[in-house]
Amino acid sequence: MVEVSASASPQCATCNFPGPDTRPAPGTPATPPPAPPTHAASGRRARPIGVAILAILGFVGGGVLAASGALAAIAGTSLFADQSNRLFGVLCLFVGPTLAFVGALHIVVALGLWRGRSWAWTLQVILLALQALSAGSGLTHAVALPGLALTGLLGWYLFTPGVKAYFGRIEVAA
Repeated sequence: MVEVSASASPQCATCNFPGPDTRPAPGTPATPPPAPPTHAASGRRARPIGVAILAILGFVGGGVLAASGALAAIAGTSLFADQSNRLFGVLCLFVGPTLAFVGALHIVVALGLWRGRSWAWTLQVILLALQALSAGSGLTHAVALPGLALTGLLGWYLFTPGVKAYFGRIEVAA
């Protein structure tokens, strides 16, 4: 058995762990957590991955809606000229531009989400509320429940502190 002097290998006074006690002295402030990642040029927080996914889905979904609306409006003009399909043509002439407008709105919101604009967060919350009302009106159908659950999940995500901080809705201590 080898004897080691106290000066050669200090031990923690609390737990007798070999080595010096590296804990901060009582009363000293704790080391702050590391700052969240930021973009070097702007000093803004890095884009959360969920926001990037929402923006990409907004671009794709908005593009599909806008294209569908444009095609419905074009079809409505030719159907309106036909006497036998005049009512369907009027319906297409009303629904087509509406779909195109909603699609364009989704694209604009997606661009704002991608760039971290505060107004895009507000518009996305409004769009989700309208989507929840739309899905909630069809609760008698089993298909509406997953859509309502997904809308609620997206709404919850937009209100998480990291996402709100990315859009400048709350201040995060650095």
